[in-house]
Amino acid sequence: MDSNILFIFAVNKYAVNKFPQIFPKFILIFVPHLCSFVDKIYKLTNFMKLQKFLLVCGILAVTGTAQAQSDKSGYPITPVPFTSVKVTPNTFWGQRLKASREVTIPLAFSKCESENRYTNFSNAAQHLKDPSKVFKVDGVMGYSFDDTDPYKTIEGASYLLQTYPDKKLEAYVDSVIAVIGSAQEPDGYLYTARTQNPEHPHGWAGPKRWSKVEDLSHEFYNLGHLCEAAVAHYNATGKKSLLDIACKFADCVVREVGDKPGQACVVPGHQIAEMGLAKLYLATGKKEYLDQAKFFLDKTKPNSSSTNAATLPSRRSTARVIFLCCNRMKP
Repeated sequence: MDSNILFIFAVNKYAVNKFPQIFPKFILIFVPHLCSFVDKIYKLTNFMKLQKFLLVCGILAVTGTAQAQSDKSGYPITPVPFTSVKVTPNTFWGQRLKASREVTIPLAFSKCESENRYTNFSNAAQHLKDPSKVFKVDGVMGYSFDDTDPYKTIEGASYLLQTYPDKKLEAYVDSVIAVIGSAQEPDGYLYTARTQNPEHPHGWAGPKRWSKVEDLSHEFYNLGHLCEAAVAHYNATGKKSLLDIACKFADCVVREVGDKPGQACVVPGHQIAEMGLAKLYLATGKKEYLDQAKFFLDKTKPNSSSTNAATLPSRRSTARVIFLCCNRMKP
């Protein structure tokens, strides 16, 4: 690492230790304003210097808030809520948000429509109303994680809504959430790759719930992205429509997955499940979601898939170690 950056890190760490009550508060005020500085640096210097500047800002943000304790979350680092940050238009990041609002998000939603992502939910809803109605899934539905495309787009749209309030976009998101909720089974299970045709689900889904979750079903992966979208939507709008759907699915997982008799003792192949459950815990205060995330981390074990994040024990998996270091919470 560059010697100047190491020096800044050392000085900043000294300031944190010397003035633990004052310095974190200063940084929490200072960090949201860094975007305008980035814009100036971007215009005046080459890209390598911009990268160095951003790295320094990251060090300042992390070490400066390391001593700040959350009043409820238990995180050793207290993040600034995205709803408390406003990005100035016509700046480096302001231009990126403008492009996302005007191009990226509308395009992503249009792809959800044209690529039948909403149709999967509608088909599942029709089967729930009339079990005689089944739909061909394998060979028609692209991937078992197609449900996450609307989830991730809703999450992105929610981040934008707090900076650019848009009644039309908010109403569209509400309509998508209604379609998603219509596909949820009575006990909370939400996975259109199976619900559209339980007897002949997607080829990656497995013959029954959770049976191939450590391979390719992506049931927990879908849950994680749903939770992240739900929390973002709730924080941005105050509405619980998607949050209630996510909680219902999470409750289903808590009941059916674990190491107790009658439960499926399986773990996710991707750490988004733990991340989503942790965020859901912070939004709702329901500790069983945090306990479920901890169960997934503690039970992660080797398996035969080299592309699966569960191939290493959780304490050795790089992705999960980063998660533990950055998101560790007090019990």
